[in-house]
Amino acid sequence: WTFTDTCGNTSSVSQTITVLDTIAPVPPPAPGDLNLQCASDVPAPVDLTAIDNCDGPITVSPTANITPGNCLNDFVMVRTWTFTDTCGNTSSVSQTITVLDTIAPSAPAAPDDVTVQCADDVPPPVDLTATDNCDGDITVSPTANITPGNCLNDFTLVRTWTFTDTCGNTSSVSQTITVLDTIAPVPDPAPGDLNLQCASDVPPPVDLTATDNCDGDITVSPTVNITPGNCLNDFTMVRTWTFTDTCGNTSSVSQTITVLDTIAPVPQSPPGDTTLQCAADLPPPVDLTAIDNCDGSITVSPTTNVTPGNCLNDFVMVRTWTFTDTC
Repeated sequence: WTFTDTCGNTSSVSQTITVLDTIAPVPPPAPGDLNLQCASDVPAPVDLTAIDNCDGPITVSPTANITPGNCLNDFVMVRTWTFTDTCGNTSSVSQTITVLDTIAPSAPAAPDDVTVQCADDVPPPVDLTATDNCDGDITVSPTANITPGNCLNDFTLVRTWTFTDTCGNTSSVSQTITVLDTIAPVPDPAPGDLNLQCASDVPPPVDLTATDNCDGDITVSPTVNITPGNCLNDFTMVRTWTFTDTCGNTSSVSQTITVLDTIAPVPQSPPGDTTLQCAADLPPPVDLTAIDNCDGSITVSPTTNVTPGNCLNDFVMVRTWTFTDTC
């Protein structure tokens, strides 16, 4: 203040006012720290307002600093709200959001275990879908592990569906399919049993076919077992057809052929009986032939039996032709 009188004499006094804002804005509390499973669970950022001693309300949005982990749902996010007044005084608050997916996908039930006879009966694989807390639906095909048995239709197949989310959390379900062929082939009937006279009457062997549940048609020739008798046309023949599938299941049918020649040869008529006067009139012996059902023609000479009388020209001669077949 300066004071001056009418003659120009002056005096003055002064006051100094210093203004300096050194007080930072007073921030509100930050939202609470969070531990979450999924990136999609992170809440949207919000604005916060601080009260400054000079500037009044100061509203700001947060900045975000992210430290990534090993997957999309593994990271740490720090949100920081920084409040600055017109004199550069600052204050800040932070919120830490930790995201780590530790929950495995929720797997569906696997198809039921099954036991079948044939490899062809194994049902085709199907895709299954699990639901993950972060990744939603995860659909996979199964892997297969086979433990072989002793044949093509003897094995154990384990199908496993493994569901893995983006953070490597896994769950799995399995189905066990047991394949074991225990059913023997179903054969055709064998030819009927036979009773024959001659070995030459035995019919030739034929192939027979069985139907197998896994292998389809199985055609085989018979094996033969012969029990001999006392001659060529006296024996028992058993023909057996044995059907074996790839797993060793067997079935068989048999035919018994009994051969026994009981029919004697049929001879031609001998020369007629005759009455003679003299021994010198005797006709010479001749061979005769019989026809046998099995052996065909059998030709023999006669045997002679003489019953003498009272002199050289008194006797009875019987000539006999005996025909014997192989039996």
